[in-house]
Amino acid sequence: MRKLSASLPSLMTTALNGVMCWGINQLPGKSDLPIPEQLFFGLTVFSMVGIGFCSTQSSNSKTTSETTNRAWLIGLPPVIGSIVLFLLLKGDHLPNELVQYAGYASLFLFVMGTLLPTLIAFLQIRQKPIITPSSSSNLTPQAYKNRQALLNKVKNYWIQGVLKGSLSDRAPIELGLEERFDAVRLDWQTPEQPRRSLPKGTKAINQFDKMGKGCTMLILGDPGSGKTTTLLQIAEELIQRAEQNTELPIPVVFNLSSWAAAKKQSLAEWLLEELETRYQIPQKIGKNWLENQDFLLLLDGLDEVAEERRNDCVIAINDFKNSYGTTEMIVCSRIKDYESLSSRLEFQGAIFIEDLTLEQIKDYFDQVGEQLQGIKEVWVNDAVLQELTKTPLILSIVAITYEGISANELPKMPLEKRRDHLFNKYIHKMLNRRQQNQQYSDQQTLRWLTWLSQNMSSKSQTIFLIERMQPSWLSEQERFWYGATLFSIPMLWGLSLVYLVNISILSKILFILCFFIYGVILASLTKINPMQSLKISTFLGTLGFMALIIGTAATILVLFLIIAEYIFQNLYITLSSPLIAEILLNWSFVFWILALVFWLILLSDSEEYVIDSTINPNQGTYTSLRNGIILLFILITGFGVFTILTSFPVLWSAVITSFMWIFSPAMFACIQHFALRVILTLSGKAPWNYAKFLDHATERIFLQKIGGGYIFIHRMLLEHFASKTQPGLAVHP
Repeated sequence: MRKLSASLPSLMTTALNGVMCWGINQLPGKSDLPIPEQLFFGLTVFSMVGIGFCSTQSSNSKTTSETTNRAWLIGLPPVIGSIVLFLLLKGDHLPNELVQYAGYASLFLFVMGTLLPTLIAFLQIRQKPIITPSSSSNLTPQAYKNRQALLNKVKNYWIQGVLKGSLSDRAPIELGLEERFDAVRLDWQTPEQPRRSLPKGTKAINQFDKMGKGCTMLILGDPGSGKTTTLLQIAEELIQRAEQNTELPIPVVFNLSSWAAAKKQSLAEWLLEELETRYQIPQKIGKNWLENQDFLLLLDGLDEVAEERRNDCVIAINDFKNSYGTTEMIVCSRIKDYESLSSRLEFQGAIFIEDLTLEQIKDYFDQVGEQLQGIKEVWVNDAVLQELTKTPLILSIVAITYEGISANELPKMPLEKRRDHLFNKYIHKMLNRRQQNQQYSDQQTLRWLTWLSQNMSSKSQTIFLIERMQPSWLSEQERFWYGATLFSIPMLWGLSLVYLVNISILSKILFILCFFIYGVILASLTKINPMQSLKISTFLGTLGFMALIIGTAATILVLFLIIAEYIFQNLYITLSSPLIAEILLNWSFVFWILALVFWLILLSDSEEYVIDSTINPNQGTYTSLRNGIILLFILITGFGVFTILTSFPVLWSAVITSFMWIFSPAMFACIQHFALRVILTLSGKAPWNYAKFLDHATERIFLQKIGGGYIFIHRMLLEHFASKTQPGLAVHP
């Protein structure tokens, strides 16, 4: 209510301007314009609702005040102008030759004082309050805010969301490191001793710092050895440094699994896509940072790239390094997958995370105490279990799963069966966690996680974003129904239009045929692309330029007719030119106003993009929907003005506006996503409230939340779920 009350001045000026402009058109003496009163009142009410909506969307009262104050200040001069014009007309103070243009003047004031402020208010809600950099920073306030927003996202997603919640963090162990110069292609001769164990207590960040500015390092290890944990520990330290010194590069974590060689995509292009998708960084900002080499790239999961693309990925990383020479990078990979490649990274060094020693494992059991006494007794004499617990991940899962179990309850098994039994036991224990909060049955949880893991594995995905699900995740039969749903939308629209509009039979057939072809095209689309950003500048700049060209052309034609009438007074053109001139004058006036409106909005749209500091599950779809609403307002404003000034039929204007809106990229992506979700829900492969279920799986330590996305706690658990041949099959401990 407080935010809404802050918008009262804007609401009052908007309403007053609309009423005054309507009043001007009711006065006698001016040239009558075919302007339906319903449009005046409808657009005025629409504008008031729009300003009220904008005031409630701001994140704080200060932003609300700035947004509504700007709309109020823009609307005030037209209000004053409309009041003055009304009083001049009412008192017969205007010369007769000017009275006939009062209607046009009132329409101009209506656009500037009622419609334009509302549209600008819609654009302003995309911007957030600016924080001030420290006095030692050379960055502008907005650039500093963008930098801090990205640092906070990396910290919240990866440090707070993954590192602090990882299984290894529940039982931290000091890892042994080995230097391996033979794993990379050096710019200098390989040392005589390419491999050497580093002193105890050496941390990965120490090795990275030793390499100096522009350093590049590879981290290798066996599955579950702690590669990602080590990478994120480095990231945590680098983020702390970057927060204190704005001259340092911004550490950003990426997962290479989504890199696609099939698209012939350079690493730079992929990074810009990932920045926009994962971190909501506009490509203009990301490209500027990339070109200025302001990033420190932390690339995890080289081994998670599809096997046939992995070697190309290494080549792409090397090409990027050669193009952006001082950009610092760290890459992680499983050692066996990396060693099988024909290419090598052209890095300055590499470290290998060694297996845990028996002494380290024994010390760990001793540190935990009586809770793991049973597993410790078995472990001492079980070579298979000793081999299994050589990695921090498995040791952590063993500690969680076998806590409080006696030695007699642990059967002896071969290595692979022991590993499978361990994961099944872990899943069973996590399913029984927080039983009082049980929202889904065990069968549902297993079935949905299995389906999710199988699709993520087959699509080489590590981070799951709800908005990035694609029709390719559906079976062949489900894709048919998905296409049928999309096909039916334009067909239903076309049939409704044919029913409502009074046109000839031939026209109706042509309409239906056009919508049929359009439906076939839509049904054949195989990718969903949420509209993450509405590029107002490009959109309105193009429209404004086109409107200016048309308005200028119409004005020149009017001048030509005036000159022609003066020269050829006795010719036919003297009879036709008054009517032609009036039509051209009306149209030139329309397009000059449109050009002015579009460019004023363009000036209000900040060139310095703002990074949103928050993200929620499926935010890409919600952002696309919000952009669709903004686009709807732009279309209503444009076609409303067009209809008022040209007497264009209101019904056709509404039909064209709604058609352009529904099938705009922003709204159609929402429709595609909705159809996909409905089919997945009806087929039982995913719940309708997907975010709620994923949070449920996160509570049971199957997943971890990264901003608006989710990852399995480890790739080995994802692979375990994906290996199930019968989704939803009960897990027997």
